[in-house]
Amino acid sequence: MDYLDTTRASIDSTGSGTSTAAMVYGGEPPSPGLTANTEIWNGSAWAEVNNLNTARGDSAGNGTVSAAIVAAGWNGTAVTALTESWDGSTWTEVNDINIARVRVPGAGTSTAGIIFGGEPLGGTSTEEWNADFAYGVWVTGNSMNTARGRFGDAGTQTAALAFGGEIVPGQSDATELYNGTAWAELNNLNVGTRQLAGAGNSTAALAFGGETAPEAVTAKAESWNGTSWTEVNDLNTARNALSGMGSNNTAALAFGGSPTTNATETWNGTNWTEVNNLNTARDKMGAAGTSTSGLGFGGQTSTATTAATEIWNGTNWTEVNDLPIATMQIAGAGSSSTSALAFGGENPGEASTAKTYLWDGTNWSNENSLNTARFLLGGAGTQTAALAFGGGDGPLFAATEEWYGNGIVTENVD
Repeated sequence: MDYLDTTRASIDSTGSGTSTAAMVYGGEPPSPGLTANTEIWNGSAWAEVNNLNTARGDSAGNGTVSAAIVAAGWNGTAVTALTESWDGSTWTEVNDINIARVRVPGAGTSTAGIIFGGEPLGGTSTEEWNADFAYGVWVTGNSMNTARGRFGDAGTQTAALAFGGEIVPGQSDATELYNGTAWAELNNLNVGTRQLAGAGNSTAALAFGGETAPEAVTAKAESWNGTSWTEVNDLNTARNALSGMGSNNTAALAFGGSPTTNATETWNGTNWTEVNNLNTARDKMGAAGTSTSGLGFGGQTSTATTAATEIWNGTNWTEVNDLPIATMQIAGAGSSSTSALAFGGENPGEASTAKTYLWDGTNWSNENSLNTARFLLGGAGTQTAALAFGGGDGPLFAATEEWYGNGIVTENVD
């Protein structure tokens, strides 16, 4: 018979697995107190592996020797809600359970588990664990008045602007506002422009760059005050298919574009200033965030579609983890470099995609797809409350979809 290397009070340790591949973690040895020790059983012997991050006993555990989850328990001073995930090698802290508790039963796997009851606050409450579970939802809204793609965008889910873009035939100067229910036509841009970028909100936005006639790349910029557009100082580098982000018409960022460039410029309400460039020169990329904390992702280099993602901290661009799939002509929404949503676009395997990805500041994860696959669409809002609208270059789309990141849709009922 083989024995555990660490003697534990059996009522306090937690285990998971089978009779030939099991693991035990946490618990309370005779002394000096709670342990974070983890051991794995291979059918004939126990072996010590990497410890839990937090020593505890009386916790709930689910899974196998290669993928497990531990939640709740007593940490020596208090009842805890801490949760950790095991990948076969190390424990990683993940999102806590909602109610701290001890002596709690658990069942399921490391990615789809359940805990129920427990002491002292658990009672009859039940919680489900869904790792990498896509729970956001796209809901169809009222369509734009003018179907178009390659336009500028700004704003939020309930107050979004669409301006310029490609129509049949030529460039549009039309401006529309979405109020959370319907689109309304407003005063036009001074110059019809497609493949332009936008930044800001529904009452203070900026339009810049683009193409004013076939093959006529422009550096022009216009400022929106909630009522009308006014021409302001030009970009330093004329380009189309560029990206933009910013919170209003006095603080914006322009980057990338065609002819393929890594040029980045900041706008202070009066002038554009050249600042540090993107690491990867490209056009047709997605963007989210502000002029001091943002994200650029996907796009097309001079040779290929890319999955590259870079974060902007107000001074420099830094390369971070890539999109799951190389995608260009993709839309984005988000408030900063740590919280964004990417959707739609075109990838090497799909001429038009409905895929949606969520950025948590470190990694991209798959979310539920758009109802209508499309590229060259507009995006507005945040990671949890976004808007997707328009898109395409033949056919053109007017479709609008609202994103609810928590999967809960609230509607008024007459």
